[in-house]
Amino acid sequence: MENPAPDDVEARSEFERQQFQLYEARRLSTETYANAVIAATLVTAAVVVSDFGRAEDAGDRPGGVILAAALLGLLAAFGLATIARVVSWETRRVFLGVEPTRDERPDLAVRRTLDAVRDCTEGDVELRRRIHAHWRARADSTWRLDRHKGRLLRWSLVGFAGPLIYFAARLLA
Repeated sequence: MENPAPDDVEARSEFERQQFQLYEARRLSTETYANAVIAATLVTAAVVVSDFGRAEDAGDRPGGVILAAALLGLLAAFGLATIARVVSWETRRVFLGVEPTRDERPDLAVRRTLDAVRDCTEGDVELRRRIHAHWRARADSTWRLDRHKGRLLRWSLVGFAGPLIYFAARLLA
């Protein structure tokens, strides 16, 4: 932006602020979906264990290996959904945290741009440029974090294959 009009910078800042709000709402909805997956894993585990315990005839129920596979799948789903719920930029990679691809973590870029806005002593246009850069950094940070949370949440759904195999074996027994 070479010598933009103040109104142009203001419009760009408003656009970036709205993008941030959109991405923030998506991130919060992903966390809500993670809560639903966590609840579903608990309910499914209860149904699987209850079904296994109620089978009167040992021939009617699948073996312990299939039960263990179902419960391990649910444990994996529970773990990944929990991580998707709470992961942040400060979560270590070992705990399935985000690994930034650039030199600077997005949350640190947000902090840097916020400090630049607060420290601005230049004119109106420079302040608006810094505000625009700040909202852009916030939108980028939120979008990238939501993408990582969504990826973890999608992988958590694979854990429900275990209970499906259990119930298929139960129906075939």
